[in-house]
Amino acid sequence: HAAKTAADEQRIAAHVARATAEQQRDEAHAAKTAAEEGWHAAHVARATAEQQRDDAHAAKTAAEEERDAARVAMTTTEQRRDEAHAAKTAADEQRIAAHVARATAEQQRDEAHAAKT
Repeated sequence: HAAKTAADEQRIAAHVARATAEQQRDEAHAAKTAAEEGWHAAHVARATAEQQRDDAHAAKTAAEEERDAARVAMTTTEQRRDEAHAAKTAADEQRIAAHVARATAEQQRDEAHAAKT
């Protein structure tokens, strides 16, 4: 009877040991899974941060390009305004020169007429 009880106790102890080992294996597996999920989340967070950095850099570059284009447009507008002013000044000078030429011709005509009479 004692031998049977000892054998029963050994069988129970072996069963408990096996169940404990399985429990420890399951806990280790759960810990490994949690670690892998944490690593994956960290990787996703880093990739997201890099994407946001790249997006911010692209936005900054686009803003700089828009600023440069606005400067070029402003410079072009100023240049056209200066060219238009120069053209107007040249036209004014030609108009004045024509007026002077006409007045000079009239003066010469009047002097020739006076000399004739």
